[in-house]
Amino acid sequence: MLEPLFFFMTVFIAFIEVLKPLYGVCYLIFTFLIMPYTYFDLKGLQAWRPNLVLSVILFVSTVFRNSPVRTNQHTVLVVMFLGLAYLSALINGVLGITEVKSVLFVFVKNSLFVIIIASCINNRKDLLLLIKTCVFFSMCNGAYALLIQVFQIKSMLTDKGRPSAFQGDPNYLAALLIAIIPIAYYLFLHGEKKFLRRFYVVTIGLLITGTLCTVSRGGLLGLVLVMGCIFLKNIKKISTIIVVIIVLTFFVNVAQQLFEERQTVQTSLSGKTTVEASAYSRLVFAGYAFRLWLRNPIWGVGTTQFPDASNKQLGTRIHHTVHNAYLTILSEHGILGFAVFMGFFILALGAIRRLKKQEEVFFRELAWYLQISLMGYMLCACFISIQRQVMLWICLVLPIILDKILKIENIAKQK
Repeated sequence: MLEPLFFFMTVFIAFIEVLKPLYGVCYLIFTFLIMPYTYFDLKGLQAWRPNLVLSVILFVSTVFRNSPVRTNQHTVLVVMFLGLAYLSALINGVLGITEVKSVLFVFVKNSLFVIIIASCINNRKDLLLLIKTCVFFSMCNGAYALLIQVFQIKSMLTDKGRPSAFQGDPNYLAALLIAIIPIAYYLFLHGEKKFLRRFYVVTIGLLITGTLCTVSRGGLLGLVLVMGCIFLKNIKKISTIIVVIIVLTFFVNVAQQLFEERQTVQTSLSGKTTVEASAYSRLVFAGYAFRLWLRNPIWGVGTTQFPDASNKQLGTRIHHTVHNAYLTILSEHGILGFAVFMGFFILALGAIRRLKKQEEVFFRELAWYLQISLMGYMLCACFISIQRQVMLWICLVLPIILDKILKIENIAKQK
């Protein structure tokens, strides 16, 4: 039943995105955040690689459109990052490994997707539609996580009883929801109609409760940072104080117990009792990653190769990632790949810095909340390997797009 529906939807989007590429972008965001081909059992349709087809059409329709302002610096960083990731894998002789090729493909997909986004959005209306799409489907993840937790749907819980909604991992879900909270709050503040403001209140509530349901400690720190920044930014607004009080009340009464359960002994859904030691092990893994980088400073050990390289070069016996995006990139891509990866953050924060100086409320206010969103992601990256998450790449390009729109409007005013 669902497969024919998605087939016709894909065909319709393929035609419509030729005229309006943004609709294709919004549909792809839906597939990235909800993952219908995975969760709705659409294997027959997935075999035709519909997202790849839509992306190719989207790329072609975007390339032939002229824009008065281009995001060349961002595009150069993307090309450099992909090239260095490929060279790292090639030099380390791991390019033929299936997992490596799969991750490199994810990097290519995310990178080209944000290039397309930056190319096809040239005005406020389109940018707001993109932002609202991200907020809505992220809210769906938060609502689904809450539903799974409340009704204890065991098939959708990890072995330790944590929901991940459509993201496949509770930590990834927490990072996604945290990054969207400030953007949703911006839409709440600037909603023109009362029913939209109420909708965004519900949305923010679902994003926060979804984050708490993941029982992610990195997510908790990110939530505290994001909510603290929002509170300080709007300390004179009564609505902000009310939201913060609600969050603190919920956390004190419910979330504290959930997080304390992870500190000592756990009983998984399979009945196995274990001692929780992931916090300590992550510190150990971080040390391994740094030592591994010292042995391979320029090119790293190759994408996804941290466990194997650590076992071979350091004599360890590990099978997990570093749980730190920065150290993962540093150890696997080397100092060159790490410098380019950090270049995305520097470029985005530089654009935000310029935008916050603008007199017009739209640019100044949206820049503030994009900065808080990015700060949440940057903190989560210290505890979660989120470098492959598409929403991170979108959050990094949103300030670039906003800066581009400002330049386009300034050019129009001068004519």
